Amino acid sequence: LLSNKNQATSARFIPMIKILKHVRALDPLSGSDAVSFHIECLLFSVANDVYSGSACQYIAQILRALSGFTPAKAAASALRTPCRDRALFASNEWAPDEYARFHAAVQRWSRLADRANAASDSSDAISAWQDLLGQDYFPVAPE
Repeated sequence: LLSNKNQATSARFIPMIKILKHVRALDPLSGSDAVSFHIECLLFSVANDVYSGSACQYIAQILRALSGFTPAKAAASALRTPCRDRALFASNEWAPDEYARFHAAVQRWSRLADRANAASDSSDAISAWQDLLGQDYFPVAPE
């Protein structure tokens, strides 16, 4: 199912999983509130057409979509794992307080991605992407 989703998103789904896990690891405020499986399930639920455009565009679009999936919407959703064997937001799966902390982190990340994409100056864009992805990304001067 994950391979099919990756193919349907022009090979952007699996890289987005890696990006979100990377960003989660960098953000001390997101803690362990989103295990890898939960991130994969959440990204699996994002519509394929949101995974469009350049990496800069689809990262921001996906983070924006996840920002709109508030804890209240998650709790009211019937969102299931890709295999449909269990509910993602059941209290014994992704607890409401854990998702709320993760969602707050996603909102911060979304603002950074939007700031990077809106920057009119390349150094401002690089700085915003580095704030999101870490200082090892987007060197100011090519090596």
